[in-house]
Amino acid sequence: MDTPLPHSSSTPNMDELLKIFQEIIPAEHWRLLEVGTGSGHHAIHIASHLEQLQWVCSDVPYRQKAIQKNLREAKLPNVHGPIEFMVGKDDFPKQKFNAVFASQLLHMISWKEAKGLFKMLGGRLREGSQVLLYGPYKYDGKFASERQEELDRMIKEKDAQNGVRAYEDVVKAMAKYGFELKKDHTLPNENHFLHFVRLLHQT
Repeated sequence: MDTPLPHSSSTPNMDELLKIFQEIIPAEHWRLLEVGTGSGHHAIHIASHLEQLQWVCSDVPYRQKAIQKNLREAKLPNVHGPIEFMVGKDDFPKQKFNAVFASQLLHMISWKEAKGLFKMLGGRLREGSQVLLYGPYKYDGKFASERQEELDRMIKEKDAQNGVRAYEDVVKAMAKYGFELKKDHTLPNENHFLHFVRLLHQT
């Protein structure tokens, strides 16, 4: 794992993440919401290489000042926010987005909160929008390593509702709200980048 917490100051897979973003973000205008921005390091690194991408940061209230400071120092015209957004408490931001990114988030919130987020995404994102979920997952009910299992144990000691999610559960829940898995990118440090696309809304 990169870190036992979702908001580290650096990410070993940052260049790999950038390559994926460069592959999937089109040349035309694209507006992305990052859920759980943390320090802002993803926004600053990735958006600095993708001028066509408008990146909007969001996080819980106590992280706002640190994000603001880092964004001011970076001075990137295509990185905005942060706006306050707490999964499980706040409504989805009212701005229009056609991409949503969350890094190291799902294992740090309850499954109920995760499904609530997926439902909001299904209700707000239009056909063709992207959802990008980066982090650790179990496959076939198995942890990738003892290190990942230890991470899960540490997280559950703080909150039994949290923990490493099953890949199959995430794909199934996203499908329920109108998203199709386009690709599962395997990255170093036992992380995966799940790329979902919003299908046509059912009538």
